Amino acid sequence: MKIYFLSVFVILATWVLAENENCDPETIDNDALRLGVAFEQADIVNEILPEAPSTILKISFETAEVVLGNCIYTVRTVVPPKVKYEGDPQCNYTLAFWNLDVPSRVAPVLSSYLMYLAVNINGTSIDMDSGDEIASWINASPTVGSGKHRCLAVVHPQPGYINPMNRTLIDLAVFRLNLNQPELATNFSLGAPVAGNFWQATIFTEEDKYWKLDQTGYCNLDHSEYCQSDHTRCCQSDHPECSELDHTESCASPCSMEDCK
Repeated sequence: MKIYFLSVFVILATWVLAENENCDPETIDNDALRLGVAFEQADIVNEILPEAPSTILKISFETAEVVLGNCIYTVRTVVPPKVKYEGDPQCNYTLAFWNLDVPSRVAPVLSSYLMYLAVNINGTSIDMDSGDEIASWINASPTVGSGKHRCLAVVHPQPGYINPMNRTLIDLAVFRLNLNQPELATNFSLGAPVAGNFWQATIFTEEDKYWKLDQTGYCNLDHSEYCQSDHTRCCQSDHPECSELDHTESCASPCSMEDCK
């Protein structure tokens, strides 16, 4: 009887895991599960982090918002973003941004690249204007042909105050290439990330002439859809006869010829 119940449990667990593996993070209501699925699909879990954070870190640039792996043109990320996370007022936190794909995701021999680092941020106001800035903001700048670069932001709880004049931290302001994110966290006894988010940095290319620069798109391999913050759906160059279509639903599925009617 025990073997029977164990077999049923294994089968049910397999179904759940298989469904999560293939699901769209945007269709999941639970933030922790959305993060887990998105981080796994982007190979951030296991490749960079042992597990995903439980809370989504809100990140917004002047003209783009980070939505778990969406594509954002590098011209939109020159100015540092605004971040928001409600932490424990009794704790200090470390905020770090990483470019995980230098010079490319296929051959990340210089990864990870430190885009930004600040320590001693009090939990009452976790933003980029608080704490001790160690490495100032430098946005990701993929070169032509290097593909999209995953840009990861994480918030780590600190065990206590970190001396910003530590020699290792001072060096990080200059020597930002080929860093090991988990090793850095271990060296300063940082806790596992409690919040995180990521986007994919991309450059404006010839194929993007069909899109307006003020739009932020999802990174579908077929480039068949593009979404604005108001969820306006557009059709890509494979359907040139399509014009902008005002669909209020979110972009969960690619544009089709049905949308052109």
